[in-house]
Amino acid sequence: MTLTIQDILLFLYLVVNIVVFFIQREEIKKLKSIVSSIKDYVEIIDIKKLKEYVEIREETITHKSANILLDDKKMQKVIDSSINNTIEELTEIYLTQIKEQHIELISFTVETLKQIDEIKQKQIIETKFPKCKDFLTKIMKDENNSNS
Repeated sequence: MTLTIQDILLFLYLVVNIVVFFIQREEIKKLKSIVSSIKDYVEIIDIKKLKEYVEIREETITHKSANILLDDKKMQKVIDSSINNTIEELTEIYLTQIKEQHIELISFTVETLKQIDEIKQKQIIETKFPKCKDFLTKIMKDENNSNS
């Protein structure tokens, strides 16, 4: 039995194919292991449950914040204090500045209306000062009575 070059090449080809087969088999085993572990991770992490958890967490935080703001006595005291301070400041501004301005405007209006006869006074008061009509009518009556 003599081996020809063709037989040797065929034998080498067979050996190389067997080695490649075993290498590929090992690679396939590794890939199966990786796929299996990925499946395990995916099964552990359920996206729907994760979303539900996040939503519940957000609702809990929102409710806790709302309860803290509503139930917290210190917060209520701070709010009351700031409201009272603001009211006091506005009252002070009105009593010092705006009150004086209103008095000036009323005085000017009365002096201007005094120069017009009573019928026109009533017409002007009703058309130009509908919100102050009762107040101005009373003042003008008093002024007209004091002048008579």
